[in-house]
Amino acid sequence: KVTLTFAQDGRLSGEASCNRLAGEYSLSGEGLTIAAAATTRMACVDAVAYQERDFLAALGKVQSFSIAPDGALSLRTSDGRTIDARR
Repeated sequence: KVTLTFAQDGRLSGEASCNRLAGEYSLSGEGLTIAAAATTRMACVDAVAYQERDFLAALGKVQSFSIAPDGALSLRTSDGRTIDARR
């Protein structure tokens, strides 16, 4: 399970699949920049580790976002990938 919490003070926290993450973000209009997130270093099964690696790589390339009418958040990366989040 992946979770993200964007605090009003520019801090980001959550679960990256296996490990907890913490970092910072900044907004500018519809632009979003996420600083390299620090993670804990717990061991997990390979499939979860691969999922986490891919998620963190994409998270570091986020450059914009949108929020759908139903509240779903889409994070878009510089290389065209999206991370879709729902409450």
